[in-house]
Amino acid sequence: MAKTILIIEDDVLLRGAIADILDLHGYETLEAATGLGGIRLCNQNAPDLILCDVNLPGLTGYDIFTMMQNRPETAKIPFIFVTGVEAELSRMYQAYPNILGVLRKPFPMLELVNRIDNFFAKGLAEHNEQPRKYRPGRRSNGEEQNDTVQP
Repeated sequence: MAKTILIIEDDVLLRGAIADILDLHGYETLEAATGLGGIRLCNQNAPDLILCDVNLPGLTGYDIFTMMQNRPETAKIPFIFVTGVEAELSRMYQAYPNILGVLRKPFPMLELVNRIDNFFAKGLAEHNEQPRKYRPGRRSNGEEQNDTVQP
């Protein structure tokens, strides 16, 4: 059975592009343009993973994450933040140590697919058992990579 990913993103073009690439790679996708819409879809469909923009109209990505963490039925759903604001990256890992990861916009779509594939291949049980901590890594070109969580 295909894994379901909830995409909460107010940019209609980006949301559609993410949904299209994930659909092509065998994932079922749900789409919401607002935080409230995302919460409704989450409550109705119990996705396997949430991909959420930080800066949304109304409820922010932080608000959504906090609400999900406070409900037993949604607290263990893995959560990936998406942000275009560089300063948000380290703040998110400090404030929300059990998030699965953060993607900085713009990002290559195949990087998103690879992270999700790797997570489902090896990280789901670990994620549900203990909080994930931020650990800096290295990009393939040797540069510091401070915006990802290594599975």
